[in-house]
Amino acid sequence: MMKTVRIALISLAVLTAVSCITSQVAIEKNDTPLTLSQKAQDYFSNKEYTAAISYYQAIIDNYKKDQFEKEIAWAYYEIGFCYFTMGNNDLANKYFNTVINDFSIQAPRVLAEKIKLKIAAKIHADKK
Repeated sequence: MMKTVRIALISLAVLTAVSCITSQVAIEKNDTPLTLSQKAQDYFSNKEYTAAISYYQAIIDNYKKDQFEKEIAWAYYEIGFCYFTMGNNDLANKYFNTVINDFSIQAPRVLAEKIKLKIAAKIHADKK
């Protein structure tokens, strides 16, 4: 009986953690990529990185690249930076690679390259 309860509690904790990471942001009528980005920055400033990621992801999911390329490129960069800050370098690199390979906006591409170099240097240093 205790083993079943323990498994149920662990399962509940895992599901709760996963649902927080992948939570959807409710887009309001007046929201724009700028307002969503500002909300994300507020969460980032408060070290609520998964909430920040959700707002940046809302920009990616709800706006067209051909109309909002700059905002979407920055959203990918910022998600990568959130993951980098959280220590998840694999996911950070995934988002930085998207910025570098799929967008022509120069500023987020340059920053993504710089952070990728930091990640590579850290990985190299950790192997020593």
